Amino acid sequence: MSTRRKKTRGTLVAERMGAPTLFTTTTPDTKIFADDLTRHLLAEIDTSPQQNRAIAKARARGPAEANRDDLAAWRMAMALLRCDNDDFKHPPVWLEWVAEHLPADVRVRRDWPRFLTFCKAIALCRKFRSKGPLDIEFRDYCVAYRILEPMLAATLQGLPDLPLRVAHAAAELNRRHKRGVGFKEIAHELNWKPKVAYRHAQEALRLKLIRREPETRERNEKRIWACDSHTGRFLTEPSTVLRRNPSIGRKVRYVDPFTGKTRTVKR
Repeated sequence: MSTRRKKTRGTLVAERMGAPTLFTTTTPDTKIFADDLTRHLLAEIDTSPQQNRAIAKARARGPAEANRDDLAAWRMAMALLRCDNDDFKHPPVWLEWVAEHLPADVRVRRDWPRFLTFCKAIALCRKFRSKGPLDIEFRDYCVAYRILEPMLAATLQGLPDLPLRVAHAAAELNRRHKRGVGFKEIAHELNWKPKVAYRHAQEALRLKLIRREPETRERNEKRIWACDSHTGRFLTEPSTVLRRNPSIGRKVRYVDPFTGKTRTVKR
């Protein structure tokens, strides 16, 4: 699994296993051609005034000296992330169930293989602990879902990524707590600052991805619910996959990629 890099018109393209991966950026107001949208996933970045000032202050301090003390350990870790010939030859049956419940949209033909490749990359991170051939496990699906689902759903629906993340977080918290939730709870779920969560929640409200409860609670708080119309998901949420596929087990633990904390999905 060698990596070859080349410069193409100022953009760095990394080629791995023959498949190019391209990262590019544009301004928030730039219109992206529909043909490009079918070939890329869109991810928004934090463009808040606070983040802009933080970047400006970092630039003012000058370049930071790189710490290379653990470079050898990182190189060794990357060397372990290799795919053997017998790996990923027997995918789990429940993955086919997930495929059956994907949106019936032509874009799925491109984005589903991307998601599976990402699951395989996550699975490779535990390669050094595997004694036999490696395959995608449900915990890999949970991690990949946490990272990619809002981006895949937003791209599919032509919606902004970050407000949709707010809606997904609200839906998960509504299901978990069986009640409306506050902005701080959404921020904690997403590992965002409260101000960032509030700003993108306002956009989610405008897009009718979430709604406020009619009654006001203490401190004039109106709790948030995900709208029923916000059903435009790309993937089936892990709790439903687990419930509909008993062969996976009664519960599965995985490490949240954003917080580093262990989460449990139960039937």
